[in-house]
Order: sequence, then structure tokens, then C-alpha cells
Amino acid sequence: MQRRDFMKLSAAALAAPYIVTGVSGAARAAGGGKRVRRDVMKMDASDPFFRQYAQAVAAMHNLRKDDTRTWRNQALIHLHHCPHHKEDFVHWHRWYLNYFEQICGELIGEPDFALPYWNWSENGGRIPDPFYDLEPLNVVFWNDKSDAQSDNWGPDEVVTVGVRGLTKGVGLQDREAPGQDFFSYEKIRTILESPTFEIFTNQLERQPHDKGHVIVGAMPQGQPQGHMGDGMSPLDPIFWLHHCNIDRLWAQWEAASPEHRTVISRNYDYSNNFVDAKGNPVPVADANSAVDLKNFDYIYDTMQASAVELAGVLEGAPRGEQLLLAASAVSAVPQVLGSVAVKDRASLTEAATATVAAGNLTDAMFSSRVFWAASPLAVTSPRLAVANRRIYATLGITDAPGTSPMLVNVYVNRPKDTTVTGGPYFTGSFAFFASAKGHHAADQKVIIDITGALHEQAQAGLLTSSDVTIDLVPVPAVEGARTDDSFVLSKVDLEAI
Repeated sequence: MQRRDFMKLSAAALAAPYIVTGVSGAARAAGGGKRVRRDVMKMDASDPFFRQYAQAVAAMHNLRKDDTRTWRNQALIHLHHCPHHKEDFVHWHRWYLNYFEQICGELIGEPDFALPYWNWSENGGRIPDPFYDLEPLNVVFWNDKSDAQSDNWGPDEVVTVGVRGLTKGVGLQDREAPGQDFFSYEKIRTILESPTFEIFTNQLERQPHDKGHVIVGAMPQGQPQGHMGDGMSPLDPIFWLHHCNIDRLWAQWEAASPEHRTVISRNYDYSNNFVDAKGNPVPVADANSAVDLKNFDYIYDTMQASAVELAGVLEGAPRGEQLLLAASAVSAVPQVLGSVAVKDRASLTEAATATVAAGNLTDAMFSSRVFWAASPLAVTSPRLAVANRRIYATLGITDAPGTSPMLVNVYVNRPKDTTVTGGPYFTGSFAFFASAKGHHAADQKVIIDITGALHEQAQAGLLTSSDVTIDLVPVPAVEGARTDDSFVLSKVDLEAI
């Protein structure tokens, strides 16, 4: 590309507004020759997708039991191989979705079949009515049994049933306590502004992903939990759309910024984890190959093919030509504010607390950062933005709960015993997804953005010290949850980026 053409493209990139492209159905032309994954919340109940997906689900149930493409065998792939709360969480699931989508198209004779994504921020986060009205899409209809064990997930057998904690017309946002916003556009926008991949994927998985699973799968204690709440979650047809939204947001985070890079410690090998449209094992798949969406035959309706191409152009251009040197102002180097090691156990009857002496807290809070803006609605090109730096608390968790799904509210500098999920002290929540200790037994890391709470306190004159106290207050995810289930807060790190 000639320099003058690059500069012209760069200027257009900065000026371009964020707009939804309005791609229809399987219109490959509008997606640059790729299958287009659309927002299921914007589909009419008569949209052909629902009928096609119902046919595919039924077809998988009707295959011979030894066919690797059966509905149960596809769920077993998840149980045996999926990584959760690990750095390649999004990588593995991208391959998984890709081959499942191709299997659906093969079985119904629709090569352009594309899974849509469940946009939790629309319509209260309701599961679309056809997932209740069309029997093959209603998890209750099949009465599938999970009844399977894998050392990848844990030592115990997964025993869940075909039920949902969300009834027709009730959405994810309807199940949130006041002040919580796991699924709102504002929450997703904040996640998309994460400066590093580690922060981005940790917040995406630990918050909307995990809580979505917990809400859909949660049933009162003593009743069998729904499939979405444990390792055989793909037995519920909504699982695949839930993960398409995770994949969409990762794709947008990458495409929105030439500075965004998915960085992991090693290239994970997924050879023979998956099967293709014909049911044959996939001999070659790895984490590094999953990062670039150009390696796949689909795109999202909130992206334009040109956005993916533009990111590649910027990456390959000489550094001095990237947006008139503006990108040189972007920095994701963290400033460590403080750290403390603790060993405080939290349960449904007891909070865990840690206080960090945060040096230079106010200076860090009100200093500026330049970053690449993103949008939960659409990505058409990279754009620079300026805002205050963000303050992140990285929580070390050990001995995670192993019998009940649990939600944990996070507070900053709260007055004693305050439990209001809103106001200047509440800063967010996270969830423990699944009951298998084996799958989540290793030390865990949860990253919480505490910027908003600190700014509210500063503006109200409530921030009287550079010490930052973090309280973790568990709350039951289901009625009658066991009060003796617990976890340990082992460390808190504070940093500004």
C-alpha cells in the first residue's frame, strides 16, 4: 500500500462512526464472503434460523449413538476438553463453535448456516421465545441426561437435567439485584475498553459469562440443576448462542484496536479435540490459530470485513505511519499501586476483607490515558479516545466452592455491614460457575474494575485515605444454598492502567 493511500485510510478510520452494518441472513456478500452471525434478539420468531437450528438439534439427537456428531457427544467434547478460568478460554471455544456450526449446516443441507449470538444487553437479556415454543430448542423437551464424568472437569459425575432457571419472558437482567449490571451495554463497553487481553478475558469470563451460566442453570437447592450450570452445559441449545456472544466480543476487542493483542504464555494444542462436519477428528487446531478471525469462515453483523482488514493494515504498516504517530501515545503499562497477602475465608455468612496501602492512588485515578475505543454495538475502525486511567483489583482466590453455584458482591471502602448493591461502595460482582472442584480447584484470579466506586467516593468527599479496603460478600445463587460452602481470599493487587 502506498503511503498516501494509507494516510487516507487512516483519516477515514478516525472519522468513521460506529454503525451496525445491517447484514441479513446468510448474506455472504455483505460479510466479505463469510457466513454472518447475527443478533438473535433482533430476529423475528418467524426467522428461518429458528427452524433450521431446530432441525439441526433434532438431527443430532437422531444420529446413531456412535456418531461423533450426536448432541450428547458434542456436549462431551466440552466436558472432556474445555478450559475455564484459564488464559485460552476464548481460543478453545472459538474452535468448538466453528465446528459445531459446520456440523449443523451439514446435517440440514445448509452450508451457509450461521449461529447467531445472544446479545444479553437487548430486551432484558431474555432467551428468545422460540427456545421455549419450538420443542427441539426447548431443553425440557429432550430430557437429556448429563450423567458423565471427566477428569478435565472434576472427580465427580456431572448430574444435571433439562430445565432452565429462566422461564419464558424473564431475562438475565430481571434476575439481577439493583445496582448490578453484568449484562448492560455500559458494562460490556467497559469490558471492551480493557487495555490488556488478560484484563479483558478475565472480566468477560468471570462476570457475564459465568453469571449467565449460573442464572440459566440455577434451580433451588435440593432440586437437580439445569444443564447450563455445569460441565454438560452444551446440552441446552442456548449454550451455543451464549458463547457466540463471548466470541463476538473477543473479535470486536481485537478488531477495534491495532494495539490490542491476545497474549498467552504458550500455544495450546487442541489436536483431535473436535470433529468436523463429517464427524472426523480435527487433527490440527491450536490457540494461536484461533486469534485471527480471517482464519475462519464467519464474521459478525457488528463488524465489517473492512475492520478486520484495516487492523491487519495497521499492524503491518511502519510504526511511524500508524495514525500519524497517535498510536505512540497509547500505553498499557500498569502502575502498581499496592499489594497485600491475606488468608480470609468467605462464605454465605461471612465476608472476606483485605486492605491495601495504595501509594499515589489519587494521582493515578485522575491521570489521563489514551486508548483505542471500542463499542459493544459495532466496530468499523479503530478510534483513539482519552479518559482517566482505570484502577483494577486483582483478587487471588483459593479453595473455590465446590457444591453450590455462588455469586460474590465486591465492595470498596464500605461502611461496616453495608450490603446495598449500588451507590459509591458497590463495584461489581463475579460468579463461581459449576460445582466441580476439580475443574476450578487451582488458584484462581479475578480482576475487578473498581474505578467507578473510587471516583464516586472522591466526588462525594468520602475518599479520606489512600488505603483501599476490598470486601467480598457472597450471596446465594439459588434458594436454600448451603451456608457452609466457602472460598479463601489469598491476595489483592491494585494497579492503574
